[in-house]
Amino acid sequence: MPDGTVVPMWGYTCGALATGVTSTATCLALNPNAPVAVPATATTAAVPGWSPVVITIPTGQALTINLTNSLSFTAGTGTNTVPTSIMIVGQVGGGLGVLAQRTTTLSPDHSNLVSSTVPWPVAGSTKAFTPPPQGARVQSFSTEVAPGATTALTWAALRPGTYLIESGTHPSIQVPMGLYGILVVTPTATAACTTTAPAGTAYPGVLATATTPAVPAVTYNAELPLAFGEIDPVQNKSVQTAVSTSGFSETYHVIDADKAKTLNDKQLEPALIDPEKGVKLVVPSLEKIGLFRQMSTPVEGKSYWMAFSNSGRLVKRGDRVNVVIGQFHADNLVVE
Repeated sequence: MPDGTVVPMWGYTCGALATGVTSTATCLALNPNAPVAVPATATTAAVPGWSPVVITIPTGQALTINLTNSLSFTAGTGTNTVPTSIMIVGQVGGGLGVLAQRTTTLSPDHSNLVSSTVPWPVAGSTKAFTPPPQGARVQSFSTEVAPGATTALTWAALRPGTYLIESGTHPSIQVPMGLYGILVVTPTATAACTTTAPAGTAYPGVLATATTPAVPAVTYNAELPLAFGEIDPVQNKSVQTAVSTSGFSETYHVIDADKAKTLNDKQLEPALIDPEKGVKLVVPSLEKIGLFRQMSTPVEGKSYWMAFSNSGRLVKRGDRVNVVIGQFHADNLVVE
């Protein structure tokens, strides 16, 4: 920040094209003067830096973004991970609008709200209002990319113009954390418009008529895309604290979608139990994020995850635990 304050940010970076792949699209940091963030090592301090990206591509060409999810955070002696996705506001693609690609999460539990006159908590009031149950919230609006994975996301029919790129997963959290950028789709001549304005001309001139004077062309010296955003240090630090808090994560691969339905059932509360220590871990929930688990309909061949709060690191590597979800029991699992 200008005053020297360091605020945790996530962000997109431009990678190299895959071997043998050519493209007319370009990807650059929107702020060319922003330093590239470098994580700390055992011998060097972290170098802070952040900038949105700007992708430019001609009209009439498909855009494929190979999105690598590196949202992995050290939490005590373990690691927490977060899924993500991409939307381009005003463009269709990347899994947006495909119901099978959408993932959901349970809404926060508001059953403990108390009030004698209004449906929100008031100090000293008694419970008189029971909030109605809420349906599941969308977790990812487009194709979700699992932590550590790389997924090709395609927009086949781009419309010319300038568009906002942003995370499609928990946008109220991931977008303020910095997961946004700009897409510029440059125009070309069409049958209806056989010519385009020359470079450096925003609006071509208009010749005089018998009743109207000539209008000169509107020209410019440079074209500069701008992204307006805000950084809330309090929220960003709270999110970073949440994802860096020690927990226990379970990942499972589906080979029988019908039998796996119980694992993703939003009505069932998962629990991880260490019978020897008498410890029960539950899936945590944040107000704006919901439960830290995936609850979409399981698909054979895909992997899913859920995270258990492990405050105090009570469950450790090598311990034997049981996972219970409704009638489902997976006993004597070894923590790795």
